Amino acid sequence: MSNNNDPSTVEELNAVLRLGRRMAIGMYSIIPIGFVLALILAIVGNQFNKPYGLYIAGEGLGTWGVGFTFIALLLDMYWIAFKLAKALRNPIIFVMPLFGIMLTGTVVTERAKKLNMKPGFFMGPLKPID
Repeated sequence: MSNNNDPSTVEELNAVLRLGRRMAIGMYSIIPIGFVLALILAIVGNQFNKPYGLYIAGEGLGTWGVGFTFIALLLDMYWIAFKLAKALRNPIIFVMPLFGIMLTGTVVTERAKKLNMKPGFFMGPLKPID
């Protein structure tokens, strides 16, 4: 799956693992913040027009907030996926970024094994194989 002619250093692989951790933390921070903002938008929309709430293009402000949360989550994942593809120089991740996120762990482990290393807990820094 990866380009075997492209040797990676430990520093490059650790940078890729840092990007993976950043993506996971970003996802887990965007989701709750987005849903809290959607709830606040729903409450504010209801205060503007008391009995039914404020509607834009047939949808309430809460629905728009959830939609924007989903869009922000996808954009963040694509952004991190393109950074991962650039760091790994893997053409598969460029073509299919969201699928490539799942391949990243395999590619890093495969390349680290060639250096007699393995990833730490929760995509932590590389450690020597015991």
